[in-house]
Amino acid sequence: MPKKIKVLIIDDDGGSCQMLADILSEKGYSTEYSHSGEDALAKVTQNTFNIVIIDVNLPDTDGIELFKNIKQVDPEIEGIIVTGYTSVESTVAAVRYGTINYVMKPLVVEDVLTTVSDAVNRQELLFGERQRLSEEIAEKEHYQTLATIDGLTGLYNRRYFHEFLTREIKRADRYSHSLTIFMADIDDFKEYQDPYGHLVGDVALQYLAKIMSGAVRSEDIVARYGGEEFAVILPEVTKDTAMIIAERIRRAIEEAKEPLKDILTISIGVAAYPADAKDREQLIGRADDALYAAKRAGKNATVLWNPEIDSGLKK
Repeated sequence: MPKKIKVLIIDDDGGSCQMLADILSEKGYSTEYSHSGEDALAKVTQNTFNIVIIDVNLPDTDGIELFKNIKQVDPEIEGIIVTGYTSVESTVAAVRYGTINYVMKPLVVEDVLTTVSDAVNRQELLFGERQRLSEEIAEKEHYQTLATIDGLTGLYNRRYFHEFLTREIKRADRYSHSLTIFMADIDDFKEYQDPYGHLVGDVALQYLAKIMSGAVRSEDIVARYGGEEFAVILPEVTKDTAMIIAERIRRAIEEAKEPLKDILTISIGVAAYPADAKDREQLIGRADDALYAAKRAGKNATVLWNPEIDSGLKK
């Protein structure tokens, strides 16, 4: 909330406007005034005011109705009605549109200042409550982010990977869509990291994460599954297309130089739902089996799961 409280005085009586302006200016309030509802609405539309003080009887409109229109322009503005009479109708209408403050004619300095001060306090309380709620929401979103994002790479974490995959399998069932995932593991990462240290290893993981994220669509999910292992979910993507994407990533990493200290490669295992698996666990398991087959084939390779892989693992 601005430190300088701005007040718009709306009254067709120039003398009343000047009297109110003098009273408020002496106490440090910033004031402007309008002599008609049309001019007042224009000012509120073009400027920000904290409080409007409105004479209940204006030549071109009713003061209560004018405040209703002003609240539509600026819902946070506070209103004070100036009236020479009291009535049940005016009170009910004022409360309905958010005005609970009145000053009576003839104006008394103390009444004016007290009523304006009450309006300022009310607005400050509401502002403080909004700030508190905003901070609570921001804090909640922060912790939600921490719960789903890997702190090192900025990718989604393993927990979110499983949650997203569960939802996508249900969606694939509902709409008879295909769904492909692949598991990727950096080849011989320990041998790469040991000579240089963990900080260099972290830089490599971040760099490879960036390459993988840049190679997929916005609707795809790239996650750090654990250590030097990554996982990718490709909704509505066939096995053939998934193999193209996986190979593109594998080659990009193989050809990457800076900021890596040495050449790194990855092995990738690809599996599809429902073609290769009946549920989430089996899908992940078969992508892992294909990854293991890629390792056995000499690493730096992409392997699509097939039944012969299971036969090879049993030998």
